[in-house]
Amino acid sequence: MNKIYNGLLWLGVMVASVACVDDYFEANPPLPLDSPYSTLTVEDDTLAGGETTNFTVRIVDAPGLIDSVGYTTTDDGGTVVFDQASLNSVMGQTEGTITGQFTAPTNATGAFTLSIIVYDAQEGDARKSFTMSETLRISYALAAPSYTITARDAEINPGGSTRVFIDITAPGGIEDARIFANFGQVVLDSASLERVRGAERGIVEATYTAPSIPTANVGPVTFTVFVEDALQEREVRMTGQPVTVVYTQAAPTLAFTGPVTAERGTYTIDANITSPGIIDTVIVTTNINGRDTEVGMVSIADEDLEAIQGQTSGELPINLTVNDFIGYVDMNVTVIDRQGRSTTTTYTVRVDPCTYSLAGTYTTSTNATSTDETCAEAVDLTNFASTATITKTNETTFRTNNVFGGAYKRWYEKCYSVANNTAANLRYSCETNTVTIVPFSGVTGSGTVDRATGTITLTWLTGDGDTGTTIFRK
Repeated sequence: MNKIYNGLLWLGVMVASVACVDDYFEANPPLPLDSPYSTLTVEDDTLAGGETTNFTVRIVDAPGLIDSVGYTTTDDGGTVVFDQASLNSVMGQTEGTITGQFTAPTNATGAFTLSIIVYDAQEGDARKSFTMSETLRISYALAAPSYTITARDAEINPGGSTRVFIDITAPGGIEDARIFANFGQVVLDSASLERVRGAERGIVEATYTAPSIPTANVGPVTFTVFVEDALQEREVRMTGQPVTVVYTQAAPTLAFTGPVTAERGTYTIDANITSPGIIDTVIVTTNINGRDTEVGMVSIADEDLEAIQGQTSGELPINLTVNDFIGYVDMNVTVIDRQGRSTTTTYTVRVDPCTYSLAGTYTTSTNATSTDETCAEAVDLTNFASTATITKTNETTFRTNNVFGGAYKRWYEKCYSVANNTAANLRYSCETNTVTIVPFSGVTGSGTVDRATGTITLTWLTGDGDTGTTIFRK
């Protein structure tokens, strides 16, 4: 009985001891072990799409025991296959080697990342992993799609249609084709695409329709085509201009009759219009020659405009009014026909401020001073009288036979045998009523014109420093 009691007592002590140990580990769990450490090597880091390379994962130390492996790749491309025997041999071990094979994706190019992940067997939050990565260079295995763009008709008229052909060569198989036009409408024939989808060579068709009249969209049509292959998902863009939209009729032409020089006021200029495509609209603007600044005013009688609309030719009187500008005025006439085709022609008119002319016979009165101290006759002149004539050379230039009002001849006839008066060219500004001597032999000068009396006051200077003011009176 005593032995049984001692045995029960010993058993109780053991149960109590085990309970204490369990309580201790619950209160003090073991520290997590370090994460695995491993290396990754690949046999070939440069691959074409679809090619393979072998890789090796060497697990140097996995204190928490090897549990599993995984992988990631750029955009989830390519495939990774582990050698099952090597994988089985490392499970539950602290070290080992795993081999495998990577197959490059056919639809990628450039830098590509392959990552292998080793997981240990620790539980819960203690579980750890180690990731290794290698950067590979992937290239397309096959040539990109190539193609030509042609059309049934090289030229069509506005509103017309033609068939467009995309002749495609795609070693990776034809997957998709799209076509766009810079103006008008182009529609891909989806049935023709379905017939060649997956094939390495085929023709995809489309129908192009030019804009209807009236329109300003004419000339070469630029088609932009995108072709994608099936295997590599590789898309190529190309443009072509196999079709030109041409007008049915010739463009309008214009000719003008009217003054090319005019004073301020209103003038009529006739625009003679020829338009095989039928005259629809006439637009007239005016601006300063060579500038965008508007100037003047134009008017067209309604009955004159209505008379030429709907015709293939006609004469249109245009009234041009310029009151506050002197210079060259551009009158721009644009004719638009019913095709939508337009022509702009510019007619230039020089507007003069006046028709005043300096030409005539004058008496002159001169006050002048000579710088010649060796000539006794070169004395100061006051109201020295003479005569002069002025003749017109062109619109703004005149010539006088006595620019100094006889002063030079008076001073130097005896000393230097100056037998004639001095002639010179004068330039007249009708806008400012000023006159200038066209420089010669060092002579310069300028003055004013009184148009009411015809009097010219001209101050001059010679190259020797002689000065004077001559008044010309009609």
